[in-house]
Amino acid sequence: MAIFVFSVNFGLSKTGQAANVRYSVRDSSPATRIAATNTGIAEKLDAAGTTGTGSYSAIVSIDDSGWTFPVEVTYTITGQTGVGVVDTIYYSPSAVPATVTDKTGFALAITPPTAIQIRQEMDNNSTDLNAIITNIAAIKSDTAAVKAKTDNLPADPASNTQLKAMAYVLPVGQAKPAATVYLSTGATSPDLLMTLRDSQQQPIQIVGGSTITFTLKSATGTVIYSSSTGCSVEWANGGIIRFSWSTAGISVPAAGNYTMQFNVNGLLYPIEGSIPLVTR
Repeated sequence: MAIFVFSVNFGLSKTGQAANVRYSVRDSSPATRIAATNTGIAEKLDAAGTTGTGSYSAIVSIDDSGWTFPVEVTYTITGQTGVGVVDTIYYSPSAVPATVTDKTGFALAITPPTAIQIRQEMDNNSTDLNAIITNIAAIKSDTAAVKAKTDNLPADPASNTQLKAMAYVLPVGQAKPAATVYLSTGATSPDLLMTLRDSQQQPIQIVGGSTITFTLKSATGTVIYSSSTGCSVEWANGGIIRFSWSTAGISVPAAGNYTMQFNVNGLLYPIEGSIPLVTR
């Protein structure tokens, strides 16, 4: 059995004709399969459900096993000559299932790829995927380089102590040799009092915990003294470096030309100019 839907629209001029509308079916053999009948005919109403539309339909279950398709359906209105509509149905409704529940009786023209084949295609020929993989590798490399830098940052940037230390002990005149300076005659046991300055002649502030080494050489380059012993910082006087000959355990050198430099946390500060020996 097949479910046929016979439907025709005669227009608004033909409303109220449900009792008079007829349909008949003839197949392509040709043979009349359904003589003119009104079975199941009903008029469709408007959206409000109150007024006819001139459109008529019937839903009928029919055994069409002996029919030869396509078939012609003729619609008429009894008592009205010259009114008729012919429609064609090309296939039996039973030949087209409403839902395909399995593949029995069906076959694809091209066998679909397997999951492995899809993955291989993406791995080998997807330019976008390959580009993403390449970019990820580059990002990992850049991230590692950034991490290598950030791992060396101070552990306490919030307190800024280490950052201050970095700023205060920047090298000054590091590329030039220690200049020859003249030490004038002073008192019996004078100390050297020095304020380190940067290339802009701004005082360099020394932070607590700094390692300070004082080196004194003769004009010919002979090292007279080189040690951290004798070096201290006078915080009350703005971070002036004091070098005490007596604390270092050496004699005050005679007046003359010398080369001197301070090494603060590994950074060299050569001393230039005429430095008087003073006591405090």
